[in-house]
Amino acid sequence: MSQINVNTITGKDGGSAVNFPNGITVTGVVTATTLNQNVVGVVSATTFDGNVTGNADTATVATNAQGLSGTPNITVGTVGCGNVTSSGNISATDATFSGNLTVQGTTTTIDTAVTAVDSLAVDGNVDVGAGLSAYGYKIEQGRSDTTSNIGATHNYDLGTGHIQRFSAASGSNYSPNFRIDASTTLNSKMNVGDVIAATLIVASSSHYCLNTLQVDGTQVGVTTSWIGGSAPSAANGSGFDIYAFTIMKTASTPTYHIIANATSAA
Repeated sequence: MSQINVNTITGKDGGSAVNFPNGITVTGVVTATTLNQNVVGVVSATTFDGNVTGNADTATVATNAQGLSGTPNITVGTVGCGNVTSSGNISATDATFSGNLTVQGTTTTIDTAVTAVDSLAVDGNVDVGAGLSAYGYKIEQGRSDTTSNIGATHNYDLGTGHIQRFSAASGSNYSPNFRIDASTTLNSKMNVGDVIAATLIVASSSHYCLNTLQVDGTQVGVTTSWIGGSAPSAANGSGFDIYAFTIMKTASTPTYHIIANATSAA
């Protein structure tokens, strides 16, 4: 076995590359500025031009990757498969996830039909622009206060449900104030022409719901029309008084028209 100790090997003309027609075996690490061949093994290079197979354990940039397997993290633009997170763009014909998919952007757009979803939980708002078809049973969130009574001015927070029940009789007249929650106005969520429905169920006493309904803490800009022509003058006296409200935003000032209906159930 022979050994050659040199710093540089060039072709016989002093500037061309050296050919190894029968191949070359390297037991150490090969480092190259540009590698223009198919390579199997561990390679450290500034630029790859061609197909590379094997594991890229410490690569930081991949401009064209194919046939990845295992559970690597991939970064594209600023992407993390095992986990995929990306501030760049990812394009694919088909994608299958055996685990969870988390999308943290502000807008997610699906242009084609979604044919099957086993379960979908959405914490935020869902906008449906071309109609909505719902099959099977439907459950709507409602709030049931089994021991409390309604206050004189009741903040009807639609964020906790569009059907609210109070099983203790009120000691005074009461007036609902419709809003989303303490920090979110109804005006901020409704466009002109939008409609919201709400139901209020109150244990009956000798008092009734006044026709001075409020939206976002004010009666200004609120017009109420009662089914039958007038607000109820007395409660049922037993069972429950039930009020149904249809709230339409009619102007951006904001202005609302509320259709109200009062019934009773003993």
